[in-house]
Amino acid sequence: MKKFILSLFFVIFALFNVCGEDLLHPVIRDDIDEDVKKIELALVDYVFYPEMVERGFDVHQLDNMKIDGEMFEYIESFFRPNDEKGWLPLDNHHYLGIKDENGKWLTGSSYHKRVLFSKEYGTKDELLKKGYVENETMFYYPSNGEKDWRVGKWSWFGWRGEWNINRATECNFEGIKEIKADHLYVLETKKSYVIRYDAGVDKYINENITSIPKKDYLIIDLLRGKGGSVNEALKFVETIKKSKVKKIIVLIDSTGSASEDIARLLKDDKRVIYIGENTNGVVKGIAPRQVVYEKNKISLKLSSKYFSDQSYSEGIGFIPDIWALNALDIMKNLWRITEDYELKIKLSPTQIIDHDNYQKYNKLF
Repeated sequence: MKKFILSLFFVIFALFNVCGEDLLHPVIRDDIDEDVKKIELALVDYVFYPEMVERGFDVHQLDNMKIDGEMFEYIESFFRPNDEKGWLPLDNHHYLGIKDENGKWLTGSSYHKRVLFSKEYGTKDELLKKGYVENETMFYYPSNGEKDWRVGKWSWFGWRGEWNINRATECNFEGIKEIKADHLYVLETKKSYVIRYDAGVDKYINENITSIPKKDYLIIDLLRGKGGSVNEALKFVETIKKSKVKKIIVLIDSTGSASEDIARLLKDDKRVIYIGENTNGVVKGIAPRQVVYEKNKISLKLSSKYFSDQSYSEGIGFIPDIWALNALDIMKNLWRITEDYELKIKLSPTQIIDHDNYQKYNKLF
């Protein structure tokens, strides 16, 4: 009896392995539509295909589908977050576009979790006693003063969908100057050195920023930070880490991709403080490439490599130390931390907000 049970166990184990191997290494049929075949081959070769299979994806479901809305919905459903199933977005660097049966383009999205804040504030102890949970339903918001924690809740948004009016903030520092008309800006005060760039992360940053002046504070403005070269991001981070400043303040909100790498790579530097909102969470898949574009019916872009960091969640990104939803709240925190009252922001040529007059602008934010 024992031998029979043991034999049965090995048979089941072998069948499981065969089935698992078949799912991960399927044989693509030759008798299906050529365009569908190319789509299937691209997905099977995709770096996150094993995770798609783990979520229940079966490439052979596409065998008899037309390239239309049904195919779009089936494929895209495995990229979306699903709280009930415990899924985060699969890969926010992916892109899927399919022209449906009516000639309308259906496009996939990247998915991002944002905090929707209420107007309820309190001290940490007050809100904890009410049952709120740190960084889940209550968030450190010191620009509000003594009631320095704010109530909010996390919610998923599609970048091309419900989150069209995104809250990305811009701090237009008064006196900041562009270097060589190269989308790179710096501002120097007695206490602080501010760096901001408006284009993607590329060699222009490292060609112009080879060292950083010795100051009390280095402020890296990654608000609206874009993607770009990971290698150039690494070089820039090395320059930052070599600096002799006392504190590094990194401004983040909808910061994404290579700019997000800059924020992430600085996290082990004990001098760093993050202010703003959580980043986009677009770092799991890298080196995206166009793999299929057939007869103007489908556009498919998939990551060819992946990055793994257990402390960093796709779609949620990097969580700030200090939450701030707008430029004035960011400035209140900068003044509080640095006591650098030379720092000002410009709303228009005639509206300059500084530490002495900011209260009259509170209603604008």
